Amino acid sequence: MNHVKKRTVTVEDLYELKSVYNPQISPDGKSVVYTVRETKKIENGYETQLFMLDLETKKQSN
Repeated sequence: MNHVKKRTVTVEDLYELKSVYNPQISPDGKSVVYTVRETKKIENGYETQLFMLDLETKKQSN
């Protein structure tokens, strides 16, 4: 059995999280568009980016 050392989550860990929101599949079913939001420590805010994933090739673009 593989034992993983547990540790407490820190505030710094929270800055590493990214959240995916509002995925929308294209009408032809070949791609999905979604937003990714991450916390920006220095700016004391959030940054949201729009991404598109081609479901056939698995290539992502923003």
